[in-house]
Amino acid sequence: MPIIGINFDRIEIERKKSPQQGMEIKPTIDISDISDEKLPIANSNEVLRVSFKYGVNYEPGIGNISFRGHALLLEDPKTIKDIMKKWSKEKKLSIIPDKILEQLFNGILSRCNIKALSFSQEVNLPPHIPMPQLMKTEKMKDKNYIG
Repeated sequence: MPIIGINFDRIEIERKKSPQQGMEIKPTIDISDISDEKLPIANSNEVLRVSFKYGVNYEPGIGNISFRGHALLLEDPKTIKDIMKKWSKEKKLSIIPDKILEQLFNGILSRCNIKALSFSQEVNLPPHIPMPQLMKTEKMKDKNYIG
């Protein structure tokens, strides 16, 4: 199932106080709704619209970054009908096939992590994911090593 778009509907960034040592950074992701939507693309007019919430909370009470948005997924009509039928009854992520769920979460995380990283810089909050850092190391003993 290809993701044909990930769009943001709402973005909120707030720093309430200065970051402090020992604070906790807690990212969260939540699928809030799944619906079918009609778009004039490919051989099918139907796509799956997955609404999500993504957040990064800086605790205790230091700040937060949150996104609400939706992902559009292209899939065959039979799979869309099956997912919609099960979702209307259960509203649980377990009804979505693992392959689709993995691709969906990776797409959302990829898009949101980059945006959250940029916005955290704008309001002087520390990055929520580890950044690469250079460290001084001893020179390689084997001068033929090229890696």
